[in-house]
Parts: sequence; structure tokens; C-alpha cells
Amino acid sequence: KLIALEPKSKDLCNWQFNIVKATLAAMDKKEQVKEAQRLAAVYQETKDRRDMTKNAVNECRSNASGVLRELATTWHREAQKTQNQDTYALAQYLYKEYLATFPGEKDAYVMTYYYAELLYKLERWEPAAEQYTKVVKMNPKGQYLKDAAYAAVISWKNALNVEEESKDTGKKSAKDDVSKPRAIPENQQKMLAAFDTYIKYVPDAPELVPIMYRKARIYYDANHYDKAVDGFAAIVTKHSSHELAVYAANLLLDSLNVMKKYDELNRWVARLLKDPKLAQGEFLAQLKVLDAASKRKGAEQLQKNAEYKECGDRYAQIANENQEDPRWAELLYNSAICYEAAKMIGMAISVRNTLIKVKPKDPLAQKAMFM
Repeated sequence: KLIALEPKSKDLCNWQFNIVKATLAAMDKKEQVKEAQRLAAVYQETKDRRDMTKNAVNECRSNASGVLRELATTWHREAQKTQNQDTYALAQYLYKEYLATFPGEKDAYVMTYYYAELLYKLERWEPAAEQYTKVVKMNPKGQYLKDAAYAAVISWKNALNVEEESKDTGKKSAKDDVSKPRAIPENQQKMLAAFDTYIKYVPDAPELVPIMYRKARIYYDANHYDKAVDGFAAIVTKHSSHELAVYAANLLLDSLNVMKKYDELNRWVARLLKDPKLAQGEFLAQLKVLDAASKRKGAEQLQKNAEYKECGDRYAQIANENQEDPRWAELLYNSAICYEAAKMIGMAISVRNTLIKVKPKDPLAQKAMFM
């Protein structure tokens, strides 16, 4: 009543502090939270008043911050022992009030981490993720850096109900619409931001590659192939011995194929074939098949673009490098077609003569003879 009658009194903070102390002795925790929050509000109300002395403001600040800090951490420890969810839930309001009112306190870093841990315990995944991210950015060399960065990722994973799919490497099917990038939902964008934070601040953690893979996979699934390629390429280049590298390599090549970047696809196939950590077993066989097929697609694209000389050169190169190819005659036949279209008649005749000499009984050699 006294506060209501004299809301501008210089003793307002002391009155409310005494109310808090009385509440701590006789009232339940919910009432204690309310009165502690009111004390913080009184401090906010009086801290900039010109009629208040500096000592009075400092005393009010000390009382308010002390009450919030002590109650939050004490109840947090109590809840950890008793596993009482109500106590956890009430402690979160005290952490929130403390950090909102006193963001510049020396213990703000530790208190933010404790707050994030409490929110995680309450399975409030999204706010937990946001608080963990704050911890990382508050002190990139802090004691909780690695734990907070990884917990932020896990919290977003839980918030989005993402199942563990680090080895989900299914490529796009013929039924998928791969032509246009799809908008990435806001919550997934937040998860991508958490991935970026982790990759930036914890580059040497064992969880790094799965997180890099998950990030690239989100872009791949949303048809953002350019960004997916960057992500998968980073794994293949820097972490080729990791078990996810071969999956990343597969989706890297598939992304380039979807984008019809056949020259870049060819370069990557050639590069992967030289990496003994990746070029083995089933993937090696795939690379060899893809090597020939991708070069053929590149030649076909050159022909469609009316780049006939380059088309002729490309088909001739593929034929020279793959002399055991069952479609070898077709490669030379197409090379001659392109050279003729480029009005390079001498080259066309030379290629056809080679085809006739090497595969005289092939139907395409007979066509070449006629042409």
C-alpha cells in the first residue's frame, strides 16, 4: 500500500527489497518470482532518476541483481537434485529477468549458459538454441564454447524434429522438381545459422563433418545446388578420410549434373579418381562410368550450343581415352558429324577414316564410308 501511495519515493527500492525478503521467508516460489521481478522493475524505474543519489542507485542495483542471481542459481541446483519441473520452470523466469536487466554484469556469460542449460532441460528447444548461440558469440574463447555451439545445433535439431540422417544420401529422383530453388523455411534458416556458428567457432571438433554435411544437405534438398556444391566440396577436399566423404562426393557430382555443369563435373570426377581414400570399391566403379558418361554429356551440350569444333574435339578425346568403350564407334562417328558442321572437312574425313580402319564391320563405319 505504501508503494502505491508514494510511487516516486526515494525509498521505493528499499521498500520493495524488504517485501522480497519477507516473501522469501513466508511465501511460495511463484510469489517470490513475482516480487523479485518487481524489484528488477523498480530498479529500472529509478536508475535514471535525477533525484536519486549514485549510492542509492548502486545499492538498488546490487539488491536486485543479487536476489535474481541467488534465487535463479539456487533453484536451478535444487531442481537438478529433485528433478522438480516446476522449480526448473520458475528458475527460468529469474534467469530471463536477470539477463534482461543486467546484461553487462561480469557473470552474464556464465548465467547465459546456465539459462540455456535450464531451457534445454525444459525441452524449450528454440529459446535454448538462441541462448546457446549467445554464449558462443559472447566469448569465442570461453570455457563453454564447444559445449554451447554443439548444444545449439542439437537444440535446433530437436526444435525442427529432425531425425538423425547423416547417411541419408538419396539423390533426386525423376519425379522431383529440381529446376528451381525452393524457399528455405525460417526455422531451417536458423538451423543453418547455428551450423555456421559451429563451423566458425569450433573448427576442430569431432562433430564438424556431420554438421557440414547436414548443412550442405539442407541446401541440396531445397535445390540450392550452388551452395550445396560448396558444402559437399569442403568435406571432400578437407575431410576425404571421413566416412561421410563418399556420400558428400556422390551428392556433389549429382548437384553438378542437375545444374548441367558438365565441365566442372568432369574435373571433379578426374580429381576424385586420383584420391585413393575415395576412389575404391563401388564408388570407384561409379566414377569410371560417370567419367565417360559425363564427358559424353559435355560433348552433347557443346553440339546443342553449336560449338561444333569443341564438340568434335571432345568426342575425339573421349574415344582416345576409352578405346574399350562398347560405344567407341559412336564416339568417332559423332566427332566427325561435329567437325563437318564446323566446316572442318579435313578433320571429319580423318576421323571417319580411323573409324573405318578400326571398326570396318560396324554399321556406323559403313555410314562413315558413305558420308
